[in-house]
Amino acid sequence: MKKVLCLGIPAMLMGITLAGCSQRIIDFTVISSKNINLPVARGSSRVTGEDCKIFGRPELKGAVDRAIESAGTDYDGLVDGVLYFKTGFLGLMHCYTVEGTPINSKKPQ
Repeated sequence: MKKVLCLGIPAMLMGITLAGCSQRIIDFTVISSKNINLPVARGSSRVTGEDCKIFGRPELKGAVDRAIESAGTDYDGLVDGVLYFKTGFLGLMHCYTVEGTPINSKKPQ
C-alpha cells in the first residue's frame, strides 16, 4: 500500500502539471504591430467595442465585432487597433475592450 502511494501521488501530480487546455481567442485576416498603408477607405473617428463576463471568459471576437458594427454597416475591419483586458468587481468580471479606426475594404481610398 505504501509503495502504491509513493508511486501514485507523484504520477498524479505530474499528470496534473502536464495537463492543459487551449481556447481559440480570435480569427484575424490581417494583423501587424507596425504601421502599414492599406488602400482602403478609413472612418473619420475611432470606435470601441467591449465584451464582459462575470464568472466566465469574455470573447475577444465579440469585442471586435461590436467595435466594427458601431462604426456602421459600411465598415468591415479595424486598423490602428488597441486591445485591453480588464478585470473588475473583485476579480470576478473580465472584459476585452477593442479600440480602432474602422475601414471599408470594399471601397478604395
